[in-house]
This record gives sequence, C-alpha cells and structure tokens, in this order.
Amino acid sequence: MTVLFMNSTVQSVAWGFQVSSRALSNKISQLTGSSTNKFLNQLRIRKAMTLIETGLSITDVAYRVGYNDSNYFSTKFKCITGQSPSAYKSHTL
Repeated sequence: MTVLFMNSTVQSVAWGFQVSSRALSNKISQLTGSSTNKFLNQLRIRKAMTLIETGLSITDVAYRVGYNDSNYFSTKFKCITGQSPSAYKSHTL
C-alpha cells in the first residue's frame, strides 16, 4: 500500500481509494491526528529512511519517494527526523 503514496497527491490517493479528497482527509485526520499532507510526508520520509540505509544517493532517494527537488526533500526530512538526510546516512552506514 505504501507504494501508492510515494508519488501521489492527495487527490490521486483519494481517487485510488474511490473516495473524495475531503473524505480521505477527514479519515486520515481522525485516525492519525495529522493533516493528509503531513501524513503523506511522514510516510515518504519513513520510506526514504529505509532507502538511505541501502546506500542510495540522497537525490535518488528523494526522487524515489516522490520529491522532485532534493533540497525540498532535505528540508522535509530534517523537519520530520530532526537531522539532515546526509547526517542520517552517515549514522546508519
């Protein structure tokens, strides 16, 4: 199921589940206490962490989890994990 979210917008995920964007957002908020975008970013960063652990470049990881800009990815990664992707990589490899 996680693969569905990697390169998706809220609208495309809602379409995949055959519900409205509002219904999806309400359910995610109800279940997680987070906004849909925050929840999707958290999923992407979790997946990114496992990909970083395989030794892929930060840029490759960013693109694989749905970010078109590796700088924006790094900002989101640090916001969620408290450390940069390169710092995470250096601690895990």
